[in-house]
Amino acid sequence: MSLGSLVRSKLDKACRIGIVIEIKDSIFVEDVRCEVWNYPAFMRVLYADGTIEMNPIELYEVING
Repeated sequence: MSLGSLVRSKLDKACRIGIVIEIKDSIFVEDVRCEVWNYPAFMRVLYADGTIEMNPIELYEVING
């Protein structure tokens, strides 16, 4: 996967297609209890309706056009 790839979320029942706008090697999130959650290989996807989704890369499949 690379920037500009067309992808489909494996979790999305509507089978919307989005475009990859950012890829991060790893990301961490700190919650309100100051616990740190580390996630490897995250990706941001933009859908036609303007929705931006951020999930681990494993949750997407590339659409071969």
